[in-house]
Amino acid sequence: MSDDIEQFLRDQSAREQRLDDLLAASPVRTITGVIDALGVGGSQSRGQVDWTLIIPLAAWRLEGGLAHQSPFTLRQSVNQIQLEALRERLLPYRLVRVRARVALETELGVPQGAIQAFLEHDPKDAALKQLASDLQNPVIRHEAPFGELVLDRSIGWFRGKAAWNGSPIEVQLSIDETGSCDVSLRIARALWDDPASWEQRVMEKVEERLLQIKNDHWLDEGQSPVTAEQFRSLLSLESVTTNPDGTFEFWCNDGDLFWGHSISVAGDLTNGPTRATLEG
Repeated sequence: MSDDIEQFLRDQSAREQRLDDLLAASPVRTITGVIDALGVGGSQSRGQVDWTLIIPLAAWRLEGGLAHQSPFTLRQSVNQIQLEALRERLLPYRLVRVRARVALETELGVPQGAIQAFLEHDPKDAALKQLASDLQNPVIRHEAPFGELVLDRSIGWFRGKAAWNGSPIEVQLSIDETGSCDVSLRIARALWDDPASWEQRVMEKVEERLLQIKNDHWLDEGQSPVTAEQFRSLLSLESVTTNPDGTFEFWCNDGDLFWGHSISVAGDLTNGPTRATLEG
């Protein structure tokens, strides 16, 4: 497992270096954009002192060009104080104008820009302001068997509530880079085609991974070991999330078995549930 993590970190570092090299060789352009609903964030690689400011744009325009309603990511190396100050100023759906080294074609699949200078916060651009307004209108899909699904842009999910084995649970369909939830919808419908079987498999995975942990480490003082039947009876499903990469994640209420910690169960349609994890 540690070797896998180390390889992941090496691959990530190599991608970041390739992107840095690409941007360093790219032309400096003026770009105006609408900050995405996800808002401004920051990342810090292992061993890095400064932070990388990340500004996701939902719509943008290069100076003298047309407006595009598509993703674009701006980035800049900052210290933690600068990061916090910019996060307070650069709010979702606000406009920002910068000078940046711009690469429209990248291996990440999304145009990238390395900020050289901030020019304006909330600049005047009628077309982009209209797009910013449009992006705040609700997006609703009606899909059987889930009924009304509403896009939550802040997390990139269509959300709704549907009956699962006679009880209502939350359903969340993640969108892909184009904004579509069609793949997630197909996965969710496959789960809903046989909810009894899928719930059985999910609960078996939770029992397999966590029953022994409960009895070894999570018993109250004087409490007898929990049987498999008792364990199963206290668990209940709360939500299902499906993703464009073909995976799903069930979230379970632990019935206070683990003092209120949630339980996630991940997997895919081919392999079934493959992981059950205690969450915070």
